Amino acid sequence: MVSQQLIPLFFLFFLLIKEGITLKCYSCSSEIANTSCLTPGPTTPTEECSGNQTMCRKIEQQIYYNKEDNTRILRQCATSGEVGECLERTGTFRYKSWYCQCKGELCNTANRIFTPFTIIVALLSLLGLRLVL
Repeated sequence: MVSQQLIPLFFLFFLLIKEGITLKCYSCSSEIANTSCLTPGPTTPTEECSGNQTMCRKIEQQIYYNKEDNTRILRQCATSGEVGECLERTGTFRYKSWYCQCKGELCNTANRIFTPFTIIVALLSLLGLRLVL
């Protein structure tokens, strides 16, 4: 009986360890003919971040070149920045960019609302544990 109660806790523990070891972020640039980078989905490229890359980042750039305004989106792993805060940078001659960092698996999507898979699994595991008790 006790061993059945511990199964959800072990499952949760190993999921949390996995989440802490690797982070996966969308990794693309809309400039390189990757239209899935504008709104990430199942075909958008991803990458496993290295050990010092603890966040994901979305960069939106508004650039004037070739006599027209262009918008580029870049998504990548990140080593620095404030989570949940977007920074705006302006440059010379009609250049503006926004940098937004987030923590969590594939969190650098178009929207800023993110519910990590781990939290959902944790809640379901705890509910399952309460039902067993």
